[in-house]
Order: sequence, then structure tokens, then C-alpha cells
Amino acid sequence: MDEIGIVGINSRAAADSARSLGLKVYLVDYFDDVDVKAERRYSLQSEPLKPNLEVEYTSDKLVDAAIEKLGGEVSSLITTSDIGCNPRLIEKLEKHFTVLGNNSGQVKKAKNWRTLKKALDEEGIRHPKTETARSTREIEKKLGEIKTPAVVKGVGIQPRLIRGLEDMEGLKDLRIEDEALIQEYIKGVEVSASVMADAEKTTTLSVNRQLVGIDWLFAKEMAYCGNIVPLDSMYDEKIAEKSAGIIDRLGLIGSNGVDYIISEDGLYFMEVNTRLQDTLECVEKYRGINMVREHLKALEGNTDIHGKAGGCYGKGILYARERLRVEDLRRIDGVKDIPQKDSTIRINEPVCSIYASGNTHDEVLEKLREKANLLDKHYKIVTGWGY
Repeated sequence: MDEIGIVGINSRAAADSARSLGLKVYLVDYFDDVDVKAERRYSLQSEPLKPNLEVEYTSDKLVDAAIEKLGGEVSSLITTSDIGCNPRLIEKLEKHFTVLGNNSGQVKKAKNWRTLKKALDEEGIRHPKTETARSTREIEKKLGEIKTPAVVKGVGIQPRLIRGLEDMEGLKDLRIEDEALIQEYIKGVEVSASVMADAEKTTTLSVNRQLVGIDWLFAKEMAYCGNIVPLDSMYDEKIAEKSAGIIDRLGLIGSNGVDYIISEDGLYFMEVNTRLQDTLECVEKYRGINMVREHLKALEGNTDIHGKAGGCYGKGILYARERLRVEDLRRIDGVKDIPQKDSTIRINEPVCSIYASGNTHDEVLEKLREKANLLDKHYKIVTGWGY
């Protein structure tokens, strides 16, 4: 294989990993960031200095762009972000490309709550009380059975925390792909496992801390905003073992992720991600491996991984606390996913990613916090009307 397509809302990390293997990368994503390198790159962002994720982006638009732009350029591609967890969109891509990862049938199986619950019960893993719904009216009914606070999520649905009637207004606009999940809200620390699998063998590469709704990254509640690898907790061994078992029972291949919450009364399963995860860069550094190489090897039946674990690595996604205009962030060490100089970033949309490394989880977390504070001096609040 000499070239590969990559499709996802922000796939710069996967593109870097593939390019380091000598592959020609053809990329379709949303953000028109300056540090993205590819043989050919197609961005959905219509104005270079004015990203508008909320208005311009949908996963369907991205898949349609991939079919239009990559047809004739590549025969195979990797999906990332929400695309790789949506069986309908994967099936759409399969009509035009070889999708290098779980096929639409495998993803559909992994996202079906009945199938997933069976695998969890067989592994002896607890999960929040969960109901399913196929319409917004049914969601409202099931919320009465779960009781608030509860979380509404599903394929193509960003997790929403519902505390009361005022939070239910936005549910009317939900597009339900197959079924929505209504789950009891479990408070605790968000964690994940990065798992590699072929048809015969499943290996957990790392157990990770997930950063969600962190105030000093200006992330909204429930918004994913980074990771620290490894986690280093009393649950690591159990998470590694059970995650491999879940992926094996679901028949998934390649790179997959399993998310959990560690609460006061123990470990709860949250969801399976059926594609390369955002932990990719930190796992690569921690294990001394190339994740795209290991993913492609696993698809060919080889999960022998020879990297050596060591160190601690973190990534934070910094969001705009207000409407901001950014300076040239390329001169700052440890910053990636960089918007063009003088870009105006809308409130609650991502500004850039920041990185840190160290010997311990706490050390890395503090370095990420310091970097977030440093970056605060490199953009200014934009006032007034308009964009």
C-alpha cells in the first residue's frame, strides 16, 4: 500500500502517524489548521479565518465530501472520530472504498445495546441502568423511568446531561440513527482502554485517563477535552482484562477503545469506540509504537506489539471561553491543531491542542494546566456583533 485516505472531523494525528510510515495521505476533515500535512487535503471549513463547526459540520457532509474528493485518488481509507462509530456512514463509504477497520456490520453489532449488554454480562462488568428509545417522545418517557440526572447518547448523538425539564427542550432536534440510550448518570473519573485486536488475539495497549468538561480548558460539561496516558490506578489490571474480553466477544478488529467511569462504588462500563481513538498520539509515545502500523497489522492478523511502555503523556483540547482572535500559535512549543493566524474562534469551539509529558499523572496534568494558562496570553477577546 502506497497511499491511504483518512476521514474524520480532526484527523491530523492519524495523518501524521500514517505519513511517518511513508504512506501518501489523502485527508478529508473539517478544520483548516496550518500544521496538517498530507499529499492532498480537503477541508469542510469554508473560510480560512472563520471556523464555524456548529453551522458547517455534519458527519454526513464529511462522508459525502470523502466520496466526492477521494474517489479515484485512493481505494482504501481509515475512519476516525464519529465517522468510525456510525454503521450507516461506514456502509455508505464501503460502496466506494475498502474501509480499513471494523465493517458496518461489526460496528452495528457493537452499538446495539442488547448485543453489548450480553457481552458485558458475560464479562461481569457493571453498567449504568439503561433504557433504549427510537424517538424523542420515547426518550422523554424513558427519562421518567431512569429519573434525572440522566445521560442521553447514541450513534451520532453527543452525550447530553439531563437534570430536569429545562434540559429536555433540546431533545426535540435529535436525529436518532437507530436507537438512543438513556442512562443513569454516574459521577466519577472518566477512563478508557486502548485495545488492538485481530481475529484470534486481543491486546490492551494502555489504560488512560479521559479529560471531560475540564474548567481550565474551558470545555462545556460532558465535552471531551483530552487524555493522559497511562491512568495508573488500582483498576488498571481489571480494565485491561475486561476491555480485551469485551472487544473479543463483540468480534471487533484493529484499534478500538472502551470507556468507563470509576465512581465511589467501583467501575462502570460506558461505551465502545470502534475506531482509532483520540489517545493515538499519547499511546504512541507511551508504548513506543506507531498506531496506524499496529492497526493495519492487526487487520492482517498480527497483534504482536514490541514497543516498551514508559513515561506519562497528556493532551488537552483548549476551547474558546469567549469569541477569540488568535495569534500565530506555531511558535509555542507543544501546541498542535493550530488555526491560521488571526482566526476568529467562536465560543465553545476548539482553539487548539496542547501536549505535555512527565513521570506521573499529576505532573502531566499540572503541565497541561500551565500551558493552557500560557496560551491565554496569545489571543484576545473579540467583542461586538457579527461573526
